[in-house]
Amino acid sequence: MVAMGSSLSDQAWGRDSAVYRVSGVLTVIGGWFFTAMAAFTVSSVFATAIFFGKGPATVIILIGAVAIVLRTRLLHKSRESDEEALEVFNLRKIKDSKPAIAITFDQVGVFLNEVSSALEKSLDGLRTQDRLKVKGARETQRKIQRWSNMIAANTFKIFRLINWRDEDTTHRYDVTLSSLQEIAGSLRDITVRSHLHVSNHHSGLLPDQIEDLSTVCSKVCEIINRTARALRDQDCPNCEEIGEMCHGLRMLVGAYDQQQIKRIQENRSKTRLSILFYGLMWDYLKIAESTAQLRTVFREPTMIHPLGDSE
Repeated sequence: MVAMGSSLSDQAWGRDSAVYRVSGVLTVIGGWFFTAMAAFTVSSVFATAIFFGKGPATVIILIGAVAIVLRTRLLHKSRESDEEALEVFNLRKIKDSKPAIAITFDQVGVFLNEVSSALEKSLDGLRTQDRLKVKGARETQRKIQRWSNMIAANTFKIFRLINWRDEDTTHRYDVTLSSLQEIAGSLRDITVRSHLHVSNHHSGLLPDQIEDLSTVCSKVCEIINRTARALRDQDCPNCEEIGEMCHGLRMLVGAYDQQQIKRIQENRSKTRLSILFYGLMWDYLKIAESTAQLRTVFREPTMIHPLGDSE
């Protein structure tokens, strides 16, 4: 509080920072009162329980304390394992471009497999109106978002390690980077839409809407899995086939859009369901097209085997 008061007299507060400074002061002071009230309330409850319950109440409180400690420990171990998994995506110790590229290809393959899993989990939770499944898909999406940021950082490291001779080759890596960000963003939209819809107990999608979305989702996952396998193997013998699948998917989405228009005209699909259907459908398509763009890394051998290293 003294520091904040001093900054007032020093005219250190600006229009852009004043809101955050005031919010910080209120948060700190509110935290003092909240902590005191919480401690007083909990201690009162425990004292009352021990006074009237005697020995049994004491045993129950001890068991509860042990359970809380164990639960906290499990959460901490889970967070540590997540951090270790994230550390696998770090290339700080890599000084050579070739292993850096190979590792990044593997990372993108793992990234795409997780995207496919999250898509299936999210749609299944939306179909069954299962809050736990859509929540799990949302948590997976957050992990995937962190992975995409790490892979982006690795890509910039590869730029520094490789002595590019062809600007077009560098541009293709830029396309790869933007595709990963687009995939992560579209997946976020899908999981958020599904989670909000189920959490707010809105009416479920129509059976034919679920069928359309399931068909599209399965085809998107097939495109993702084929691309992931190609990236892990650093070979794409079926690149053209993936492109044809993506083109066929776009035609299929267009046909399903026309079917949805008929449902709206027949007053079978309400506004909320129509918005959800269209949003999911086009996010699926964006993920498929962005995944197909990753094939650009196979159009030039220098993308996999760099022309030179800046050692």
